[in-house]
Order: sequence, then C-alpha cells, then structure tokens
Amino acid sequence: MGQMHEHPNGRMSAYGSLVLQTVISGIVMYLVMFVMIDSVDSFYNNLNMFYMTLMMVAPMATLTARPPFDAMNREKALPSSSIVSEFKLI
Repeated sequence: MGQMHEHPNGRMSAYGSLVLQTVISGIVMYLVMFVMIDSVDSFYNNLNMFYMTLMMVAPMATLTARPPFDAMNREKALPSSSIVSEFKLI
C-alpha cells in the first residue's frame, strides 16, 4: 500500500487528509450505531452494519472532496439577488 504524500512543509496532502478524516468518521459512525444496545448479548455484527457506515460516509466524503467555491467559480454563479428573489416567490 502506498504512503500518503506530504508537502515540503511537513503537512499532509489534501487527499491524504480527506482519507484520514473519512476513515476516522467511518469508525466513529460505526461505533455510534451500537450505542443503544442493552448488553453485550444484544450485539450482532453483520455486513449490513458496514454497508450502513458506507452509506453515511460516502455523501460526507463526496461533499468534502468537491472543488472549493472560489473567485473563478463565483463569476459563473448566479447573482445572490436572483437567488434571494427566488426564495421570496415561494
């Protein structure tokens, strides 16, 4: 398995940080699913629990990995006044 590439200043790359954040969030979400069990006897681990964790982590990772909304994208976006006027009509 490859190593995560680091920047010259010692910081992790953006994608390495995303992978680390996604893995940690996935572990936390997996463990949170078991908060409401009564006892250790009620603990049943199956593949559906893993699928549920992926269903929770996938949208979070997708939204985090999208390109940032910067000045270049701002020129292509609608003016804020038109967005506000659309909400006033509703």
